[in-house]
Amino acid sequence: MIPTGAILNDENVELATQPSRTWKIDFDRGRIIGMTDGLEAVKQTVYKILHTDRFRHLIYSTDYGMEWDGLIGANPAFIQAELKRRITEALLPDDR
Repeated sequence: MIPTGAILNDENVELATQPSRTWKIDFDRGRIIGMTDGLEAVKQTVYKILHTDRFRHLIYSTDYGMEWDGLIGANPAFIQAELKRRITEALLPDDR
């Protein structure tokens, strides 16, 4: 039997924001060197998103990463507009 008639009361719903605390990566040495939080964690996340090819790694969802394909050799005006759109699209899923 499927329950019916349930009503959600929006007054009691609280939206939780995700913490920015994460592992700190030393990209030069390829090692984890502790934890980071706040602005440094956000900077690291932006770096990782923009340096990860979208749709190429099964470990990431299809919302993660940057699409770089099709930009090399294209019209500079197209590249400028398309880069702005692609960067925005890549960073929007992260709510920080």
